[in-house]
This record gives sequence, structure tokens and C-alpha cells, in this order.
Amino acid sequence: MTSRMLLATAFFAVSINHAAAPDDPLPKVNQVLAQTRQDLTAARQDLEKVHASLRESKQQVLDRLGKGETKLATIESKQREAASGRRQDEESLAGLEVRTQNAKQLADFLAGIAREYRMAFETRIEVAEAARLTPDLERIDALLEAKGKTPETLAALLELSLGRAEQALGGSRFPGQALAVDGTQHTGQFVRFGPLAYFAAPAPGPAGPVAQRVGSRQPTVYGRLDPERQEAMRALVDTGGATVPVDVSLGLALQVEEAKETLTEHLRKGGLTMVPLLGLGGVCLVLAIFKFVALLFVSGRRSGRGVVPVLVAIREGNEEKALALAGKLRSPLRSVIVQGIHHRDVGKAHLEEILYEQMLAQMPRMERFLAPLAVCASVAPLLGLLGTVTGMIHTFRLITVFGTGDASLLSAGISEALITTEVGLVIAIPALLCHAYLSRRVRGVLAATQEATVSFVNGLTLRSEPNDS
Repeated sequence: MTSRMLLATAFFAVSINHAAAPDDPLPKVNQVLAQTRQDLTAARQDLEKVHASLRESKQQVLDRLGKGETKLATIESKQREAASGRRQDEESLAGLEVRTQNAKQLADFLAGIAREYRMAFETRIEVAEAARLTPDLERIDALLEAKGKTPETLAALLELSLGRAEQALGGSRFPGQALAVDGTQHTGQFVRFGPLAYFAAPAPGPAGPVAQRVGSRQPTVYGRLDPERQEAMRALVDTGGATVPVDVSLGLALQVEEAKETLTEHLRKGGLTMVPLLGLGGVCLVLAIFKFVALLFVSGRRSGRGVVPVLVAIREGNEEKALALAGKLRSPLRSVIVQGIHHRDVGKAHLEEILYEQMLAQMPRMERFLAPLAVCASVAPLLGLLGTVTGMIHTFRLITVFGTGDASLLSAGISEALITTEVGLVIAIPALLCHAYLSRRVRGVLAATQEATVSFVNGLTLRSEPNDS
């Protein structure tokens, strides 16, 4: 654009010079042309300088632009690196938060395991060693209550468990206190190996396996061992070696044996209702025995054979012999046959009436005590039911006062309710069976007597009736 302006300026100067010298135009034109050429040369030189300056400026701009682009690329690279680093930092922070959360969950889980193991550990230890381990368990409880003590708690629990396992495998002996069967407290030595624990107090104190009684926090010595085995227990405690009984059921057999009770203790739990029940049972027993013994001396099914010799003696006319033979018969047939001998000369119909009357007279004596036995057999379960009702009333009264938390408080009423029913049935069932047997036996005796009486009547040589003569 600058060269165009210089050319325009030159042509404008030539035109001015030409207009000013119209008289001699050629020299002036040449002069103007020379001057124009000079100006044009100068303008070209200026233009070249401008071009050089522009090229230099352009190169500088390009250099600066290259440096700027390089800086921009460097800045963008650093920005990308910063963004990547921030993402990595964010990812690392997220991972750290996840690991922190996992660590908290693991710590809570370990704390829960520690608490559960602590509770389970107390249930696994023998009652004999509870007092010995109480200080260590209290220290572990203090660690559980403190924050951030989970590793120490687990370490203490594991150390205590391992120590107890070593003592259990190799056996341990330690002092302590235990209760005798009568509730008295004795001081002595415990011996424990594996799951078994024994206690021996100085003579004449108790010695034997130990078990935990309901409602007692101290171990109780099993008190049903004979003196020889008790001495073996003391020898085990003193010397560490002896032949002693081993409960392979881990205490269950001892609990079963201790739960056993004598008949007197069992009946005593039935309460006041047991008094009339036992009295009723005694009455049933006496009646049944008396009636059974009485039926041993009465006539049976074969009693009819004894009538034949009597009939033979009557046919021979020997009344004394007939009475003697009749006296050897068993009751009630004896009385009937004796009456038949005395009235042998009457008519057949009259004789049958006399003998039937005699049999009716014998029936009350034969059936004596059967009705009271049936009444006692019927009343016994009713008395048992009465004891059940009173026992349940007693149980609900205890529930009202003490609640249902302690089952041992309710055992008295429940025992009364069940034992009275049991005893009532134990009395009633044999009494009913005895009554059925004795009643059948009485009916059999009466039937045999009636059969023998008919045979006696038919075997007599009766007088002819008036219309038969």
C-alpha cells in the first residue's frame, strides 16, 4: 500500500511541473522523470526496508507465537498432569475412606466377637474355677468398656483361653470353696482335668465330683458316694493320682442322680391331699387282701364232687356220716348241704325253696367288702383331681406374687398337681382290677354252689308225692 502512494505522489508532481512550464516541456519532463525515478528508487528502498522490517517483525511474532504455543502446551500439559494428579488424589482419598470404613467395620466386628467370646467363655468354664478366673474376667470387662481396646481385649481373652486349655489338658489344682448337700460351705482343694472337676475338703468334710445347682453360684459336691470313693477323691486331691469315677455325660448323670428322690420325698410333695389318698389306698389294700384271703377258703368249681359222698351216705341211711361229710365242705356250700340233709324228707319244690333261701343268706357274706372296694376305687381319682386343682391354684398364686421368672418357685404347685393325680390313678387302677377279679370270683363261687345244690337235690331219693302213689 505504501508503494502505491509513492507512485501516485510522483505522477501528481509531474503533472504540476508540466503545467507550470508549458514553454519548455521536455527538459522539465525529463527532470521530473529523473526525479520520479529517484523518488521511486527511494520509495523502493523504503519499501524494501519496510518489507525487511515486516519480515523481522513477522519472524519475531512467529517466534513469540511459537514460544507462546510452547508455553501454552506446557501449561496445558501441567494442567492435565494436575488434573490427573487430582483424580489420583481423589481416588486415593476414596480408597482411603473405603479402607477406613472397612477398618471400622472390622474393628466393630472384632469388638462384637470379643464380647460374644467373653460371654461364651463364662458359660464354658467350670463352676469350680469361676472364683479363680473372676479377676481376669473383670479385667477383660474393663477393657471391653474402654474405647479402642479391642486388640488388647482379644489378646487377653486368647491368653486366658490358652492358659485354661493348657491347665485343662495337663490338669490343675487350686483352692476354693464348695457346698455340701446340706448347704454348708467347706474350704478345700479342687482338681480339674479336661471337663471334669473334683473337690475334697479335710475329713470329715465332703469329697466328690462337683456340679452347679440351680439358684446357687457356688459349686455343690455330689453327696451320694460311698466312703471308699470319697477317700479315693481325697487321695486324688492330695497325691494327684487315684482311681475315681468319671462322669462321661459331663455332669448330666450327676444331675439326674441328684434329681432322684425317695418315695417319701415324692409323696410329700403332693401336699395335704396325699393324706386322704394314702388312707384310701390303705383301705383298698386291706379290703382287697382280706377278700382275696376269704375267697381262698370257699368252695370252687370242683365243689360238686364233695356232694356225691354225701348222697351215698344218705342213701345208706347214715345221717351222721352225711353230716360229717357235709361239714368238710367249704362255705357257702357247707351250710346249704347241711340244710338239705336236715330237710331231705320234704318235697322237692319245698327243698329247692329252702336251699335257695339258704343261698340267698350266704350271698351278702360272699359279696361283703366288694362295694366299699368299688367306692374307694372310684373316689381315688377324684381325690387326685382335687389335689390337681389345689396345686394349680397354688401355682397361679405364686405366679401372681413372683411372676414366671423363677421356675423353681412354681415346681411345688406343679408337683402337687401332678403327684396327687398320679397317686390317685395308682390307687384306682389296681383297686378296680381287684374289684373286677373278686366280683368275678364271687359270681363263680355262687354259680358253683348253685350247680352243686341242684346236683344234690336231683340226687336225693325223695318221697313220692301223694298223686304219684
